[in-house]
Amino acid sequence: MHVLTIPQLQYAMSATAAAFVFLLILGYSEPTHGSIYACQVGQDMVYQDSPCPFKKSLKPASKASNGYPLAIHESWFEIPEQAQERAFCDRRGCECDHQVKKHQHSLIKAIADALYIDGSWHRYEASYKVWLQTPTSSPESFEAHDLMQEASCDVMMSQTLLRKFGNDAMVILRKHMRTAEERGYDVEQPCLDGIPEACELFDYVQYYKQIQKDSASLRRSRFESL
Repeated sequence: MHVLTIPQLQYAMSATAAAFVFLLILGYSEPTHGSIYACQVGQDMVYQDSPCPFKKSLKPASKASNGYPLAIHESWFEIPEQAQERAFCDRRGCECDHQVKKHQHSLIKAIADALYIDGSWHRYEASYKVWLQTPTSSPESFEAHDLMQEASCDVMMSQTLLRKFGNDAMVILRKHMRTAEERGYDVEQPCLDGIPEACELFDYVQYYKQIQKDSASLRRSRFESL
């Protein structure tokens, strides 16, 4: 067995420490021309003697929407403060408390009607003020309360309908709009000439323009519109 003397042991430890420091420094030094780079290319790892290509971080897409349907301002989707019920909507209609509204003509028309939510809010706020000013012990107070709840349901049914189907409706309308433009049915004359398909597509064009216009007017805060 070879036994190291104390001086030899000290020298060996010093050499080891020096080697460790050298490797540590080497690890933090700039890569040399002969370095090997591990680069991710798709799903594979590629080893090469040149630096990996710089990957530009994707810029976040500019927000065309704030997360609410048709880019409508979030304030229009606040729940009325005194609301005691909740609204439920599907493709056939909406319900809230004892109110039931069926989409008798089409879901597209229902979406267009729901965009008059500013009128529903105005009605709710007016009925709320009347309720506050009515003595609580009077019969009129109960009537004012019912009118306020009915108005709050109108607001919430519009909100629910727009949330669930607003964006989908615009996707459908854009497709019809393109078809109408391709066939020359985006103007009224072919409908006046008695072409049924032209009348149907022209109606879609009108709904598309109406929804675009009405939703744009709701992109400001509800409180700016008062």
